Parts: sequence; structure tokens; C-alpha cells
Amino acid sequence: MKFSKSWLSELINLEIDTAKLAEQLTMLGLEVAEVKSIAKDFRGVIIGEILEVNPHPNADKLTVCRVNVGESEPLTIVCGATNVKPRLKVPVAIVGAELASDFKIKQAKLRGVESEGMMCSAVELGLAETSSGLLELPSDAPIGTDLRQYLILDDATIEIELTPDRGDCLSIAGIAREVAAVNRIKRNKLELPKISTQGAVFSAAITAKEACPHYCGRVIRGINNQVSTPIWMQERLRRSGIGNINPVVDVANYVMLELGQPLHAFDLAKLDEKIQVRYAAQGEEITLLGGNKVQLNANTLVIADSSKVLAIAGIMGGVDSSVNKNTADIFLESAFFVPEKMAGIARSYGLQTDASYRYERGVDYNLQLQALDRATSLLLEIVGGKPSEVSEVIIQESMPQRATIHLQRSNIQKFLGITIADTEVLSILEHLEMQVASVSDGWKVVVPSWRFDVEIEEDLIEEVGRVYGYHQIPEQKIVAELMPPSPDMGGIDKDRLCELMTDLGYHEVVTYSFIDAKLQALIDPEHAPLPLVNPISPELAVMRTTLWPGLINAAKYNIHRQQQRVRFFETGLCFLQQEGSLRQPSVLAGISLGSAYPEQWGIKQEEPADFFDLKNDVNAILKLFGHDQHVEYMQIIHPALHPRRSAQILVAKIPIGIIGEIHPKIKQELGLTKQACLFEINLNHVAGELKKTFCEFSKFPAIQRDIAIIVDENVKWQQIRQKIVDITGELLHNIEVFDIYRGTGVGLNKKSLAIHLIFQSVSRTLVDTEVDTSINQVVMALKQTFDASLRG
Repeated sequence: MKFSKSWLSELINLEIDTAKLAEQLTMLGLEVAEVKSIAKDFRGVIIGEILEVNPHPNADKLTVCRVNVGESEPLTIVCGATNVKPRLKVPVAIVGAELASDFKIKQAKLRGVESEGMMCSAVELGLAETSSGLLELPSDAPIGTDLRQYLILDDATIEIELTPDRGDCLSIAGIAREVAAVNRIKRNKLELPKISTQGAVFSAAITAKEACPHYCGRVIRGINNQVSTPIWMQERLRRSGIGNINPVVDVANYVMLELGQPLHAFDLAKLDEKIQVRYAAQGEEITLLGGNKVQLNANTLVIADSSKVLAIAGIMGGVDSSVNKNTADIFLESAFFVPEKMAGIARSYGLQTDASYRYERGVDYNLQLQALDRATSLLLEIVGGKPSEVSEVIIQESMPQRATIHLQRSNIQKFLGITIADTEVLSILEHLEMQVASVSDGWKVVVPSWRFDVEIEEDLIEEVGRVYGYHQIPEQKIVAELMPPSPDMGGIDKDRLCELMTDLGYHEVVTYSFIDAKLQALIDPEHAPLPLVNPISPELAVMRTTLWPGLINAAKYNIHRQQQRVRFFETGLCFLQQEGSLRQPSVLAGISLGSAYPEQWGIKQEEPADFFDLKNDVNAILKLFGHDQHVEYMQIIHPALHPRRSAQILVAKIPIGIIGEIHPKIKQELGLTKQACLFEINLNHVAGELKKTFCEFSKFPAIQRDIAIIVDENVKWQQIRQKIVDITGELLHNIEVFDIYRGTGVGLNKKSLAIHLIFQSVSRTLVDTEVDTSINQVVMALKQTFDASLRG
């Protein structure tokens, strides 16, 4: 919203400078974006009238003009402008004048002719960036008057940025209410002259009653739309960012800016029978004022006559019923359209107008008749004409109701933290033009018809605090110790987890919870995702059931930008449908592409990260949270993973996650140039209270043994490991596979496992004989259970 201070000053008696006004507006929540002077500093420029235009005797592109500036004799002025002509009124910088460009006017000879001043363009006065000639003034401009005084150039424009809930401040009157309230003064109410009416009315009917509960209009016959809009109105419109079109349109725009009520004028000669306010028929067409022809949707409110659509209600009129300079009779409309019914309609047609901007935010539903009368009185003053009575339709049951709110004085202190005197609270509310009645514990407040944003007691408290001034509320130190809540990670300390992942060489990423439905189906076809009703884009149309799609996209993005090694992790929620209910488990997932090791001297970079590298990382994660025992990896078939390089992660026989290399077909379909390894852990299943226990190092020596056994291909290492642990008991300190061999000497569908065992006691020194006995028992047990044989 842009306006001039001089216009605002007509509605309130301001005794503060522009800087103070801008500060007050900002503190009220009407953030000032720009304050700009109307004109640069110049003096000695008055209004003159060109009497004669003669050719210059020595220059083809110059003229010699005789100019009346209100003195005893006309001035002779040499001019090079192309728009000079007799009876034109222009700004004249007389001898001694100083222009905006620090240029002082002196009497001088121009190509042999004495020039006694200078006729000015808007650029030379600092009023515009460009111009095509002299600044042309209205024919009724008084000769000899100081130009700054005539155009009210000692003024400033103020532009404010409003939040969507403050549609009441999209007018000079609305801003005046705010400024009057903060200064505790009364604003000047608009006094309207009595309008003498005659002639027939043009009737109206409303069928879309829930969208337009109030519609009124009047006919004005015999206007002269070829006259010029008064300079004062042109200037006020210009300073508000609106250009001059013709008197009828200018008056409608002026009243909209002044009072906040959009108006629209139709050429009466182009209308058939009565006005209808209805919804459009699907596919119905209208050519708008800009020349754009649109097909209307059935949810679009329109103004129509008996044969055609005249306008998209509250947005833009049609060219077929528009007013031009030859229009003699008009029908002037003023209506209230319900904000909820207007929301989004203009955008659906790629439009945004000053009218739609206001209607979407809410226009005062008691303003229509006042705005219509104000526009009528201005039109009669400028273009003449004979107005009819007002044609009005009001659907009372569909009109908004003014809310009455109980404001308790104790709650003001509770929410603002200070005690404000009753007299001050009452003064603030009354200066905001609210109806207030005192009750024992506070006040009953009737919300004005222009305040759609005030609905509950807290809104009123905000109004009191805002106008009282938040800067007047003393600072208070917070005395309570506030602990920021930890994110829901199934009871796990995320900071600790992230620190470990960083130590393991991973970088944390945060990806969208919304993903591409096609990628979701490719990675996790077993779970149907939740679709979004109104997605940001088709590529973000469903909720994720796994974190892998986001990690894969992030990895691809970085690999395509010459990152040779990518290790990402993410913690977040997945969204699953299960037996009619919804689950949101907390999940940790990771992806690894490229070299198994960071680039450094002495390490071969071509060795890619594989399943076992990722398995070590997962083991470290589980160990961090106390699950270093009873961890198993059971081979599974997952549609996104390699069938022989994937496993389900179990802790104490409970599945808690999945790990594996990405399936070759999916790798190819996604365009991955490097092998990707993935894991995902359900953090809700690994959460638990971590108890730190001290384990003393054994003081006694360890004994190491290696054995190599041959077993069937389908025998799992976890089964073998568990059997060895059961046989050896407490004597076994550590066990691990250090080699797996398939091929010559082993047999078909067989594999050789080389196992390293460490025996150690915490209470005594072991001897070789008891270790050998344990080894023999292990070999026998493996033979009996898995038909295992020692490899020679």
C-alpha cells in the first residue's frame, strides 16, 4: 500500500514529521518499506502560460516564446521542446531560480536571442526519470502560483508492506485509524453532501447469496467523460502508484484507495436488462479489459446481465461493457464479496488486481453505500450527470456477524506481562473505533466490521499491546531454566548418534519427506505410500516410506558434480500405512558410494566400499547403543537390493533394519555410475537406557587358534558362530571370519570358512591342552550339526 502523507493529513491532524510517522507505522505492525520525497529541492519555479510561439532566427530546433507569468510584461524565453504551443500552461523557472540539478537560472543569450528564464520538463524538476517535453499543466492552473504549492510537492510517499490479515489498512481511512489510535486523536470523518436523485434505477438480483450477500449500484446519466481528471486527484493517484485513465475510472480508483472499497463502472448502453450476481457456467467466456479472453470455471463468481458475463466479480471487468471517453451513462457498482469465496480465483486465471487483492483479505461489509455515495459526489463534481436512486440487494442471513468478545483485565497482564491502566485500555479500544462496554472483570468489545482478523480475546490483547507500544513493555529476564526438547529419535540422543556418524566419515543430509511416486515404487514397492492432496510438484507427490529415495537423489546430485566418494546419512520419520492405521517410525539410514577409504597416500582409491564396509559401520552404530551382543545378519530378498549381498539386521532375534548393495537393475535404471551400499535402522527398536559398565582387561595371556572348515553353501555364518560360542562358553574372548573361499579343492556348492578364535580368561592362565580340548569339541559339534569338515 502506497500513499502520500498530504492525503493522510486530510483525514487526521498530524503534528509529527514523516520520519516519526514512518516509525509509528512500523511499530504498529505496518512495516514501512520505503519513504520517498515527491520532488527534489528546487525553488523559483512558477506557473506560466505560453502566449506566442515564434521560430528562432538563428536555430531551426529552437523557438522563441512569449510567456505570461503574472508580471506586468510577458517574459521572452528560448525553448527547444517540441510540445510548445500557445495557451499551454507550463512550469517556468524565472531568473534566480534553482533547479533540482543544482542549476541556477540566469538571463542569457541563446544563439543571439535573450532568454529571461526556462520552461521546465518533469526531469529538470526532478519529478520523473524521463520525459518527452515540457511538463503540461491543467488549463485552470493559476498563473504566477508557485509550482511547489500548486502541486503540493513538499510531500512524501510512504509504502507499507502489509501482512495478509490486515486488509483493513489497504486504504487511507484504514491507515488514518491506526495513526489516530497510536496518537490518541480523533480522525476526521468524511462529510458527504446530500445527493439529489432522479430517473429509473437499474435493478439487480443475487443468486450466489453465500458469496455476495450485499450488492448495490446506481445509474448516473448524462456524464461528460471527455473532461480531464483534476490535477489534485491525478497526483494523489500517481503518488499511490496508479495511473490516470479517464475521470470515471479515476474516481473509482480514488475511492478504493481512500475508503478501501473497490468499485466498478459499466457503460449503461452496453447492458441488457438487470444485473445478475451468479456463478459462471463451466466454459463460459469473457474478454477482459486487458484483451485476454478466458474460459470461466464453475466456481467463479461473475457479474452478468441477461445475455452475457460483464465481469469476473471483484477481479476485473470485461471489455464489452467497459467505460470509455464517449460513455454518456454509467452503472456504478459497489459490492461485498465474501473473502473465502474470492480466495485463489484471481490466481487461477493468472490475474491479480487491486480489487482482488482487497476482496481476498476482506472489505468492510458496511462500507458499500458510503463508498457509492462518495464516488457519486466526486463524479457529479467532475463529469456532471444525473444520479438515480440506489438499487440495493442485501441477504442478511449471509452477512458476516460482528463478534462480541469478553476481554478480561487479568489476561492482559498475563499475556503482556505488564499492568495497563483501565483508562488506557479503554482509550486504545475506543480510538480503534471499537464499541466497548465495561464489565466487572474487564470489557465487552464489539469488533468493527472492517476487522476480519479480530476473533478471540487474544486478538484484542494483541491490539492493546500493539497500540500501547511493545517498545514500552520493559524487558524481563527469563528466570526458568528452559531445556530445548530433543527431537523424537525413539529415546536416542541424536547429537551422540550424529557425532558417531561423522567419525565414521558420513555427512548428514536433510531431504524432503515428499518424494517421487515412481522412485518410491522402484525402491519400496511393498509399501503403498500416502499421496498428497495438493503436492508441490509431481516429483514430490507422496510421503516417503523409507529414507533411501532422498539419500539416493542426494548422492546422484553430488556424484554428477565430480564427487568421487559420497557417504551420507539422515535421521527422520517415515510414513507407513499398516492395517488401516498410520505409523511414523524414526529411522536412521545411510548410503555409501565410491572408494572405501578417503583419499590419502599409500591407499588404493579404486577399492570400492562394499557390503562388509557398511556392515562394520552398522556394528559401530549398534555398539554405541549397547547392542554389541546378539546382533545377527540374516540373508533376505529385498526388491531394491542385490539378492546375494543383502541382509536383515536382527538384535536379540528382533528385526531392526536392512543392509545391502543396491540391485544392479535399479542401479542401471537410476543412472548410477558407482556401486551404492545402503542401510536403514528403525531407531524405535534399538532405543533403550544405556548403562555404562566397566569391564576389566584380563591380566592373563591369550591363546589364538585358527581353523578352516568346509560347509554347504547354504549354511550361514551366524549359525556357525552361535554354535561355537555355545560350545566354548566364557573361555572364548573373540571370534571372526577372516577368509571365505569357493573353488578348487572345496567341492561343488561348498565353501571354506577360515575362522580366527582367541581364548582368554579373566581369572587364570589357560593352558594349551584345555584350549585344544575346546577346539576338538567345536570341530565335533560343527560336524554333527552342519556336516562340516576340516579343510586340509
